[in-house]
Amino acid sequence: MATVIGGHAVPGGTHLATCVQCPNAWRVLNSAGRVSPGFRWTNPTRMDSPAHVLATEGIRFDGGVATQEARLTLDELRGVVGD
Repeated sequence: MATVIGGHAVPGGTHLATCVQCPNAWRVLNSAGRVSPGFRWTNPTRMDSPAHVLATEGIRFDGGVATQEARLTLDELRGVVGD
């Protein structure tokens, strides 16, 4: 995500973690394909795991890592951001 928007991962992650207007922030995984250890829901009462939510959406994980076919390439992500 940071590469596509021309920024850096830390401020991008911080923004997603605090922005109530950014939909689906749980879908943004780190570069290793994992849910960031610092991920927090914007709703502090929400306790479910982002990986569990992604799994119910059809994303497969192997050892806590999203499978390669579940990840977007940079070109695919650029296409989504451009829409």
